[in-house]
Amino acid sequence: MTPRPFKPLALAALFIGLAGCKMAPPLNGYTQYYQSANGFTPEIIAAERSGPPPAVPIIDHATLSTYENVARTWFRRGYAAVGKSEFNSSMPIPEQQAIDQAKAIKADLVIIIEPQYQGTTTTTTKVSRPTSSTSVTSVTAGKLNGSATTSTYGTTTDYVPITQKQVAYGALYFVKAHIILGAATIELDEAERQSRQTNYGVKITMVSDDSPAFKADLLIGDTIEKLDGQRISSAAHLSSLINAKKGQVINLSLTRKGKAFEKSIQLNN
Repeated sequence: MTPRPFKPLALAALFIGLAGCKMAPPLNGYTQYYQSANGFTPEIIAAERSGPPPAVPIIDHATLSTYENVARTWFRRGYAAVGKSEFNSSMPIPEQQAIDQAKAIKADLVIIIEPQYQGTTTTTTKVSRPTSSTSVTSVTAGKLNGSATTSTYGTTTDYVPITQKQVAYGALYFVKAHIILGAATIELDEAERQSRQTNYGVKITMVSDDSPAFKADLLIGDTIEKLDGQRISSAAHLSSLINAKKGQVINLSLTRKGKAFEKSIQLNN
């Protein structure tokens, strides 16, 4: 098991918690280990995107320490994360494979994470080699003395250690989406639920520029409690309610630093 290459990152309907212990095969690892974000099927992507996919996606790069900020920048521009790829490999992997996977899923943008050295692993491989032995036997026949030579053939097995350098590879895929509310949310953790004494509510993690959420002054860290009086149980629950009410005016009940307030917001259609 090698260390996890990425820290957790909450994006629009995507939670990055990359395993880092999966090994890439000789095939395209970005394709082999692609994971859609919370059920983003090709049909959903086609319905939610704002325009046709480009022939070649936008290509951006980030490191393990900067990819969260890079992803947030694109989210603010209206790009929604639809999937990820992540794996370890002992072989050099060209970034063209990440671009090919982005084309395959019709992504508008791919953020390629710079390869990160993860250490080395040592395994053993079995090597068989032929062996032979010769024995000499004295032979006496009457007054004649001589010898006979006998050869025996077989195999022996050696276990040879092999040390390989492991490198983590990853990519995030986005589409330019229709913005209805423009706020990405994540479920509350256990400590937050205990502090609030409720399992309900979701926390805003990002706000898109010039979106209804932006114009209503929703901020990162705000907790959405209810939509039109209905308690919110998860980010997926909120998303389904927002989609059902697109084009309408909604009322959000929120808390910010322990203070409750209400917002009426005109959703985009």
